[in-house]
Amino acid sequence: MTRRGLQIGILSFNRPDYLEQVLTSLSVQLSPDDRCYLFQDGSWNPWSGEYRAQDSDIWKCVDLFSRIIPSGHVFVSTVNLGIAGNYRRAEEYIYQFINADEALFIEDDLILSPHFLTVTVALLDIAAACPAIGYVSAYGDFWASVHEQAEHEGQLQPMHENWGSALTKASWLKQRPLREIYWSIVANRDYQQRDHNLISAFFREIGLNINQSSQDASRWAACAANGLLRLTTRTCHARYIGKVGIHGDASHFSKFRFADAIWFPRSPQLRRPTEEQLNSWREEQDALMRSGYLHSYAAALKADIKMLSQKELLLEATNARDSGDISRATAAFRLGMTKFPDACDQFGHETFRKELLRMLGHQRAWDEIKELISDEAEWVNHRWREVILGRAYAAAGLTSDADYWWGRALKWNDPEAKSWFYERPSHPCA
Repeated sequence: MTRRGLQIGILSFNRPDYLEQVLTSLSVQLSPDDRCYLFQDGSWNPWSGEYRAQDSDIWKCVDLFSRIIPSGHVFVSTVNLGIAGNYRRAEEYIYQFINADEALFIEDDLILSPHFLTVTVALLDIAAACPAIGYVSAYGDFWASVHEQAEHEGQLQPMHENWGSALTKASWLKQRPLREIYWSIVANRDYQQRDHNLISAFFREIGLNINQSSQDASRWAACAANGLLRLTTRTCHARYIGKVGIHGDASHFSKFRFADAIWFPRSPQLRRPTEEQLNSWREEQDALMRSGYLHSYAAALKADIKMLSQKELLLEATNARDSGDISRATAAFRLGMTKFPDACDQFGHETFRKELLRMLGHQRAWDEIKELISDEAEWVNHRWREVILGRAYAAAGLTSDADYWWGRALKWNDPEAKSWFYERPSHPCA
């Protein structure tokens, strides 16, 4: 059966070796009615004044696209927009300038099976008939055997990542107001230096507990806020290859066995979900988004970190924190509190408990902080708690709360507490 043509946006940056594999997998299944657009990000970031890539890699990507998909259209940015800005211009071009009713967006780290586009069109048909569906993707189950996939052929399931996702213009328009607020936070700055705390605070303001700050997270939030679902197939039709990138690394890639994906050998006859299924998935999504969203495949992480040594677990926690994956960091810090309660830093302070409290303070996660410190007996010998919380509330401009914690610290003559009360011009004690 001949499928209809698709508008296909390819998001590219500085990984020509990856891009070549992706474009090759795409080119062999293109039809004459498909339209492909390369949105190539630039190297120099004007907001940080730093080069985020080598120009040679940028132009290698452009040359590869022109050679592999000669009928395509190329849009090269003169500056480094970051993935959020690059996605924004791609979507605006396709949905506003071209006025397309639907589109597929592919990044440079997802190799497509020969059936990917056919399955994508079938998914978009279901999305058009079900306004409750915000995104679809044909990547499917990366970890299922062919036999397991065959048992569930034609069925759908909730997505985790937004890789290789497609959406209707109607869905894009529903999400756009919230995503534009996200854009206002990350605009006019280097995406790699975005304000994680401000983004997390924004998500909390709309009732969501998403402890990641990526542009993908803004899509999850926009869908959750609008009651939209993100669905993929039970059969696998893509393979993720992103060992190196802004949001991933080789250890993450290996830990979650992305290389093990086995493609399903045919295009399945997809079945439209029932209203009961859609409602069940929406309830599940709402619960996850409000309790601390974690990708379904990340459940493997919880099993993995239980086997780590004290040093490895602390490194896992701090690396996750520094990369903006607060859910992962929280899980690792909490496990460390239980598994290694006697682990101390150079000051003799309980390492995992202290770093968790410090991170939550930076995140301004006040409810989680209250839960963490609720048992006063556990904190009798932890005077550093007052200092961390005094600093956190002061940085947030919550003066009365800062007064409370610095007041407790003042009882044991902490120098920062003295400075807070006696050297701050606006304080009555000064």
